[in-house]
Amino acid sequence: QTANWRLIDAVPTQVNHDVMVLDGALGLVTAECLDWGHNSIEFEAQAGQSYYLVVDGYDNDAGPFEAMIECESDGEVGASGGSLGASDPF
Repeated sequence: QTANWRLIDAVPTQVNHDVMVLDGALGLVTAECLDWGHNSIEFEAQAGQSYYLVVDGYDNDAGPFEAMIECESDGEVGASGGSLGASDPF
């Protein structure tokens, strides 16, 4: 299914974030980056596969953000936003 991982109301002139999708099969430290973008990414999500959705500040930039993921399967769209679950592994 097609998934769109994006920042909500991103303002790169205030806080410059990048978004990434990492393969969750190998764990966060050794995960492979599947795709990245400045404010959004569209990728093909596979059922049963784990992914890490990462927000990173460009050149050590940091600040608040909101994110949303929308998934489309067989023409139907579902969305999840707000608190998707955040963690700081370091």
